[in-house]
Amino acid sequence: MSSRDAARAKRALMIRHWMLGHAFVALGVAVASSGGCSDGNLRRQVAAMNDSRIKQLANLFRFYQATNGWVGPKDEATLQAFLQSAPTKNLAMMGIDPARFDEMLVSDRDGKPFRVRWGVSIGPLEEQAVVFEAEGSAGKRFVAFTGARAEEVDSDRYDRLWNGEAVTAAVAPAPTPPK
Repeated sequence: MSSRDAARAKRALMIRHWMLGHAFVALGVAVASSGGCSDGNLRRQVAAMNDSRIKQLANLFRFYQATNGWVGPKDEATLQAFLQSAPTKNLAMMGIDPARFDEMLVSDRDGKPFRVRWGVSIGPLEEQAVVFEAEGSAGKRFVAFTGARAEEVDSDRYDRLWNGEAVTAAVAPAPTPPK
């Protein structure tokens, strides 16, 4: 594969992840403005993108970015304030209860508080790792991205993602964190 073909493939992958992330935001806007959504399939798709705390937190982070010029919340208090003002219907579709925000900050797998890269900014065709499991299981930890996905990674990739390196998505679908 030529470098030009590789660049095209990378760009296509980034666009696909960007579209998936924006589908969530567009869905939220549509639901908020229409007063409801009768399509059960669409609701199931949103629920699947938020089937664990790590995904819920990353998608809430992305929702914040999408409504704030693609700049992430500067800290936990900023995200919590945003959560309190977000449309209830959007949060319900994501399975997020604002009264249980503190629970969302703790991994359902290792029981430890997530590490979060606060203040991360992205461009419209980018995704960044923003939520990190502290311990994980069997030497692997989950990392959630602003592109509506989570990936189980080894220590080397974890460190590179925490430092803002290795941003591009894997081609194969990542395993889904346990509920």
